[in-house]
Amino acid sequence: MWDGVFKGEDDAYIVIYRTGEVPAPYDTVVAADWLILAPSGVGGKNDGLLSDQNYRFNTSGGNPPNTTCTPGGPFLRVKSVTNFCMFGGKWNSSA
Repeated sequence: MWDGVFKGEDDAYIVIYRTGEVPAPYDTVVAADWLILAPSGVGGKNDGLLSDQNYRFNTSGGNPPNTTCTPGGPFLRVKSVTNFCMFGGKWNSSA
């Protein structure tokens, strides 16, 4: 998705984790929660430098159905469409 933006920069990626969430403001049974995501890292350094602040919003789908999975059974696939916004990191110097 971002390969052409930061071509040749090995650290233009991000590993993130959930720090906050709110239920989607519509169809909460189907739409996944909206999230605030922070970079994870080791020793105070981010794992990847793509962005410093990350948000997932405008989700459509993404919540699994109320069913159980059987080990060795078929994969459960859940279709979804979502928006992500990223700020800071490499985005600051990409202009």
